[in-house]
Parts: sequence; structure tokens; C-alpha cells
Amino acid sequence: MSHRGSLHDFNPRNTGLYEANVWKAYYDRNWPLALLLVYRLLRSQFSLGPLQGVRATYYSVRAAVAWAPQDHDIEKVRALLGRFYGVLREATGAPFDADVAGDAELEYWAVHRQFDGEKGRPELIDANTRIAATVYSLSFAQAHPAGVARAHAADLVDDITGGRQTPTPEAWATVAAALRSAYTLLHDAAAVTAQQSRATV
Repeated sequence: MSHRGSLHDFNPRNTGLYEANVWKAYYDRNWPLALLLVYRLLRSQFSLGPLQGVRATYYSVRAAVAWAPQDHDIEKVRALLGRFYGVLREATGAPFDADVAGDAELEYWAVHRQFDGEKGRPELIDANTRIAATVYSLSFAQAHPAGVARAHAADLVDDITGGRQTPTPEAWATVAAALRSAYTLLHDAAAVTAQQSRATV
């Protein structure tokens, strides 16, 4: 019997801390640590089994590597992101469309690159919101507060990577706190929606 993951059982504090540490490892160019932390993040956030965690990490990292060059093959990136979300859909049993989720993630990557260093861009907020709305079957309005908070976290990281903020432990703790807020808002919105769905069954 295969392990069943979950979209809803994550701990916002742990998930935010893991993701902040992933971003820090990338900033430090500590690739082995970044790989390990991505694996731990995905297992923690989606309650994945070990093999599911390896598969999700594999497609996530391959997509990121394919995206890195400016002259990347966008269709290759799109396919890898679709496979990544396919692993999550299969593991959790969630009803979202993996290709649509992958396209939403790709949009976020593109917008983040385009507006790197420009704080408060509505495009970045909307892209983050669409990912959450797609994966968690939320309306755009329900997912929007989490999208705002996660875009703020990305702005804080951009300040560090852009040299506008010294990469102190306190600065990274601020990033983790912003991510914790984003995941708390997402967790609460998803819980309300799940409760409403059960009530109508």
C-alpha cells in the first residue's frame, strides 16, 4: 500500500523555516545542503514518504536547473514542473490539475525574474496567489492573503541577494517569519475550504 501524503497537515512554522533555509543555502551556494533541505521541505510540507520525497525533489531541482540559464528551454521547464506537481497530486490524492499548477509555478518564476528587486509588484503577488489557489482548490480571493505574504518574503530575500540587506541571521529570521505568516494564512484558508466541502457531502 503506497504512502498517502497530505496538502493540509503541514506545520506553518516548520515549513516556513525549511523554505527560508533552502533560500539561504542557495544564496550561500551550498548545493548539497540546498538539495537536502528541498527534500526535507517537500516531505514536511506534503507529508510525503521517502520515495515520494525523492521523486518530488528530483523534478523540482531538475526544473530549477533547467530554468537557470537565460536562454533556457521553457517547454522543458514546463514539462518538469508538471511532473513535479504530478508527483504531489498522486501522493496526496488532491484533485488539482498538475499541468495548470506547473504553469502557475512557471509564471511565478518568470515574474520573479522579470521584477527582481522591485518591491510590492502586484504581478508577483498574483503569481503566488495563483499557485496556492490552483493546488489547494481555493478561490483567488481566499488565496490572496497568503500570496501577499509570500511575495513579501520573496522581496525580503531579493534585498539580501541584491546586496540591499546584509545577510545576517536576523535578516534570514525575518524571511522565515514572513514565510511562516504566508503558510499560516494558507493553512487556515485551506482548512476552512476543506471543512466547507465536508459539510456539503
